[in-house]
Amino acid sequence: MRRPALFSERLSDPLSFGLIVLAHGSRSAKANDEVRVLAQGLGHFVGASAAAESFLEQAEPPFEGAIAALAAAGISDIRVFPYFLNSGRHVLVDVPKLIADATSRFPEVALTTLPHLGGLPGFVEMVAELLAQASTREDAVD
Repeated sequence: MRRPALFSERLSDPLSFGLIVLAHGSRSAKANDEVRVLAQGLGHFVGASAAAESFLEQAEPPFEGAIAALAAAGISDIRVFPYFLNSGRHVLVDVPKLIADATSRFPEVALTTLPHLGGLPGFVEMVAELLAQASTREDAVD
């Protein structure tokens, strides 16, 4: 799979924005650390000025804590990426409520909700390509 162009490279006038990866959260520190690494990597590849992770439960920081941290860094435009495969209760109910509550609490910050992971255009094709690559590699999991 080829490396995607940076989002900022596709814009004629790159914007200054922050990215929050909003995940469920886990009792497993390793799982939460994977989300932290993902947030920083995605932030880099999409050209965000800053990126942060946030969790619905079982881990820190909570969603409003991530917004507060980015706002304190001078970010007033934040894109929220719900890191969920399916459009279940968290995507359909919890995330919109968090966004509405945060919009009231942080009126100086523009919050934009991106599609959830499983709802991204091309998601199935991307996974299929990665699976095809993994099935031909020697390091595939047995």
